[in-house]
Amino acid sequence: MTQNISPQKLLQLTTSKRGFRRPKPKSPSVTRKDSLNLKQTQKQEIKANLTENEKNQEQEKIIQEELKRKEEEAKKKEAEDKLLELKRIEFLKKEEERKREIEKQKELNRKKKAEERKKKEEQEKKKKEAETLKKLEEQKRANSTDKIQNPEDLPGEIEDSYKDQETNLTEYIPKDVEDQEKKIDTKIFLKEDPEIDRSEWVSNVMSRNPGIENLYQRLNPLSRAQNFCYLFNPGFAEVREKLTKEMLLQIIMQHFMCLGFRKTKAILEEESKVKYEPHYLKDSRLQTLLRISLQKIDYIWELTQLKTRTEQENEERATKLAEHFTSLGLEDEDEDEQEDDIYFWKEPPDSNIIYQEDKDTGEQKKIKAASLNKLVERLTHEQEHSLPYLETFLMTYQSFTTPKMLLRKLIQRWHVPKSKNMADEIFRPKKRSIQLRVCNVIKNWIEKHYSDFQTKLKKEMLDFIENTIATDGHVSLSNQLKNLLLSGPKTTVQIKQSGNNVKSFEDQKLTAPEPKVPKNIFSPTLSLFDVDEEEIARQLTIREFSIYSAIKPPELLNQAWSKAKYKHRATNVLMLINRFNEVSAWVATTIAKADRIRVRVKVLSKFIRLCEHLNELNNFNTLMAVLAGINNSAIYRLKHTWEDLPKRFQDSFAELSKKMASDSSYKNLREALMQVNPPCIPYLGVYLTDITFIEDGNPDKIDNLINFYKRVLVSKVIINLQQYQQMGYNFQPVHQIQILFQKFQKWDDAEIYKKSLLIEPRNTDRSEIL
Repeated sequence: MTQNISPQKLLQLTTSKRGFRRPKPKSPSVTRKDSLNLKQTQKQEIKANLTENEKNQEQEKIIQEELKRKEEEAKKKEAEDKLLELKRIEFLKKEEERKREIEKQKELNRKKKAEERKKKEEQEKKKKEAETLKKLEEQKRANSTDKIQNPEDLPGEIEDSYKDQETNLTEYIPKDVEDQEKKIDTKIFLKEDPEIDRSEWVSNVMSRNPGIENLYQRLNPLSRAQNFCYLFNPGFAEVREKLTKEMLLQIIMQHFMCLGFRKTKAILEEESKVKYEPHYLKDSRLQTLLRISLQKIDYIWELTQLKTRTEQENEERATKLAEHFTSLGLEDEDEDEQEDDIYFWKEPPDSNIIYQEDKDTGEQKKIKAASLNKLVERLTHEQEHSLPYLETFLMTYQSFTTPKMLLRKLIQRWHVPKSKNMADEIFRPKKRSIQLRVCNVIKNWIEKHYSDFQTKLKKEMLDFIENTIATDGHVSLSNQLKNLLLSGPKTTVQIKQSGNNVKSFEDQKLTAPEPKVPKNIFSPTLSLFDVDEEEIARQLTIREFSIYSAIKPPELLNQAWSKAKYKHRATNVLMLINRFNEVSAWVATTIAKADRIRVRVKVLSKFIRLCEHLNELNNFNTLMAVLAGINNSAIYRLKHTWEDLPKRFQDSFAELSKKMASDSSYKNLREALMQVNPPCIPYLGVYLTDITFIEDGNPDKIDNLINFYKRVLVSKVIINLQQYQQMGYNFQPVHQIQILFQKFQKWDDAEIYKKSLLIEPRNTDRSEIL
């Protein structure tokens, strides 16, 4: 039976403790331990996140500090570079001052010597005059009754006194005697007089009267040329050796043939027993040679006779005179630059040599300084062989000795003496080994430096090969060396690539590109502005490479290109320098000649396109010349012309200028040269600057020994310069364009700047310029 529960009762039951309870929702079974673990993992994750953030922040701090450090280092380096550059400039200034002082001192010494010579000559003249006076007084006493001598035969100082004496004597001569003398026919006496030797009359007059001789030489160039030859005996010994009696007779007979004197030529040919060999020249060789010699001698006359007002011009004149004397073979090298000729085997074995320590091993193997004998000893050592040492020596030996002296030392080295205590079993192999090394040096010398062998040296070398090497049991070697010396080395051309692969010239030889010739190529009004810029670059490159490839190591030794007495060595280097200056002046002149700004912009654009093609051809020397012309101060100041230049050319010019900039010792250009593939013409100025620093910064001798370490440094620069000479450019020369290069119109800097001020005056607006 069911009970009825009232609502109030039900409410009480639900709210009471013992009554009905509301059912709780079921929760998953999570223990307290699990909850603790969960909290710990959450804390660890939070900590890990915090540590990662801290690490990232620390790494960012480290990176920022590293960047700051690098920036500071870069700034320090820039400051150091600037200091080094300033030091270099100061050093160059000091060196220039030092050189000027040395030249001034030399000039003073020359003047002193000249004054001393003049004093001696005057003293000698006074002595001679005193002697003549004494002789005349003695004759006067002895021949007091004889007739007075003709005053014209006496010296100038005594002439007046004798004339007075003669006039006084005539007062006492009777008039009858005078009339009889007038009636006498002097022709009869002249016929009956014996023959008088008049051969020395002219020379006596000249020696007694220097003024007459000076006047005669001024009026007669042939006379002063003859006197010059008597005094100096000019010309190189090799030339005088070649100019034999037979050759002189050939020149004289060819002169007779040009004049039509066939019978005279036949008589000379018969008497001299020298057969005439017809010459291809139609003009007289004798007259041509005399004209050339007279021009050279007259140039000396001009330099010595004319005096200018400024010291600088006089110094330039003295330098030109020294250069001209050297070119004629009249000035030899200084005596202190010649090595003392001590016999090779008399020099002590352990003296006169300084070694350089190897930084890695500490061993003393490389020679730092040594005497010539010790350098040759290491060159031909029986045990130690070094190909780099051999190449360096042969490349630079002319900076401290001569080819003749080197041959003499090799001959002395060949004759190995036997010591008293040495057994034959030890001596013979040692002697043979040394002699083979001498032959190896001679072989390399002939193959790689054949131009060193002039006629006289070639004869001496041939004599040594035939009469010494062959007779000492080295017949096959002597035959090889003889053939090599007489025929010359065979030129094997190899091409240096960017990698280690070396390909033959035949593999690289391709068909030359067709020249870009303009339509009016044969027109007499053809100019370089009618020719495409690429073809101008090609033709300039052909001309430039022919000079660059001919440069030999002796041209770069002792700064030969800048010293008067060595300039005759550096013909190709000087030719390349002159060519550089010509191109630079031509570019600046051509831009300045354009009167209208529109034309100037067009010309400037053409030259920048030319620079681009030169850069593509790796012709950095001509590229630098053109850039130098554009960067001329007279062209650089043309503000409105540069503003009107299209941006494309402005950017190209800026990029090329940056590549060829001299900053940090041509850093960008050096990097480009390391990556370039031949053919290439490097900028010569880089290497001349390096050699100048080495030459000026290192002495020629250390403790009176040859500084060979200095020559090693110089040889490295020469090798770098010559490394692109082997492979030439495969372009066809166009004669008509090449002729235009000989007609470059060049103004000096003053004229260019003057024209620059005319076409764009200072402080002018663009609207005021045409």
